Amino acid sequence: MTASTTPETTTITDAGGAFRFEVTHSGSLSFTLSAKKACYETAPARSITLTDNTAYKAKAIELPPAPEPQGNDRFSLTPPGGPTYTLTIADCVRTIAAGEFTPTPVKVTDPSDSTAQIDAVTKLDGLLGSTNQNSKVRSIILPESLVSIGERAFVNHRRVTGALTIPASTESIGVSSFHNLGVDTAGSTLVTLRFAPNSRLKSIGDDAFKDSQITAMDPLPESLEIIGLRAFFGGNPGILSENFTIPVNVKSVDSLAFAPVFRSSTRFSGTLTAASPHLERTGPALPERRTGTLGFKLFEQLSGVSNNPFDRIFLHEAVFNSYSQEELNEIFGVSTGGKGRYFDINDKDRSNPREFTK
Repeated sequence: MTASTTPETTTITDAGGAFRFEVTHSGSLSFTLSAKKACYETAPARSITLTDNTAYKAKAIELPPAPEPQGNDRFSLTPPGGPTYTLTIADCVRTIAAGEFTPTPVKVTDPSDSTAQIDAVTKLDGLLGSTNQNSKVRSIILPESLVSIGERAFVNHRRVTGALTIPASTESIGVSSFHNLGVDTAGSTLVTLRFAPNSRLKSIGDDAFKDSQITAMDPLPESLEIIGLRAFFGGNPGILSENFTIPVNVKSVDSLAFAPVFRSSTRFSGTLTAASPHLERTGPALPERRTGTLGFKLFEQLSGVSNNPFDRIFLHEAVFNSYSQEELNEIFGVSTGGKGRYFDINDKDRSNPREFTK
């Protein structure tokens, strides 16, 4: 925000767009007020006149989004000529289309007919050469302007390593969007999944990170509402810490979302917390193994070990009171001997599990 006072006065709004100028003056003061934000058009400057000891409360200034970059302006591959690349999506890109940055063309859902498949148009087709295309991108950088990531947008970038940061502006991650990320990477430098501060992420689609090699992950954002079917399924040894939380605003977690978590019967000494009150039953009971808000075997292990890795599972009271222990065992992938592992998150004394009476 800029006021054309003498000298000129400039400030930056807070996250909600609010701002404040303080200008010392005597008598009448006239100036213009203008706004500028990256990736948005400018608005006409406003003329303002103040008299002694008066304040001006500015009305909202709306800036329309600037046009998104098109064609090859939407991304860069560096260094030129490779042989391996950093794929950087350009500033002001807000929506990544289905299949847009896959190494080779893929089939995606037809937006006009959800039962049909069509060929996606990839921006990278041919630019990575004719062989081993899925091994040539080693890093993906997403812009702060990004709002949505389409279906299979980055599938099969098998040699990506290091950090993948989901920008704070991103609200949705589409179906299979990062399937097979880093799956062929050798050594210890695998994928770290980051969520930028003040994230607005609401949904992670089905199979979004399926079969990727995520060795470390930030806590899931508090804004998250939907976690899709098999969202982090298979070979993701780093998605779980010893204390893992399903955030308070989550309304749906589909089956096998975090399974299988690793390849042995090892147990953590930590806790799993389902903090959301929105995960109570809305659908049929067992044996259908679906509840509407919670799928089944969310944390099942590999090698036939059906045993949740956490020693203690804390549930919001609304969730705790909505299911029988048999149902919770099915949901969280706990073996039939799991009695004594569930706790009401609101209990002051967490040293003893609450008994089931259903």
